[in-house]
Amino acid sequence: MKRAILGLVVASLPAWAHVSGHGPLVEGKGPGGGALSAVISAKDAELGRDAKAIYYAETKLEAKRLEWKLLSAERKAFQAPKGVVTSAKLILFFEGDAKPAVIVAPLENGQVVYEVAEGKKLKGGEVIATLGDAKYVGDLALR
Repeated sequence: MKRAILGLVVASLPAWAHVSGHGPLVEGKGPGGGALSAVISAKDAELGRDAKAIYYAETKLEAKRLEWKLLSAERKAFQAPKGVVTSAKLILFFEGDAKPAVIVAPLENGQVVYEVAEGKKLKGGEVIATLGDAKYVGDLALR
């Protein structure tokens, strides 16, 4: 019985760990009409909602196409400085899956696009963006 309870608690940790979110709640729509979220320094992730937003992100999920766009502090299209290598790691939680899917992709022009597999329902996630030597983290805003 104790093992069953412990297993249930451990299995629920990934979902519970992300309830607090990354950075302040952001209201409104992005330039493309998607939901907005804060993007914070990965070093400040433990601060939850108290972390300062460095960038913003716009999330759009239409049909099975997920778009995540990094925006500047002014909520304009993000442009990486010339020569800076950028990438994104999407950590996606799907209904019915015990573990998240992890997708690594280039962050082209501050954007990453992912096609959700047929039959899958995305219920949340986060993105870790790497800009040169710095890492930033933000939630997928699926509201």
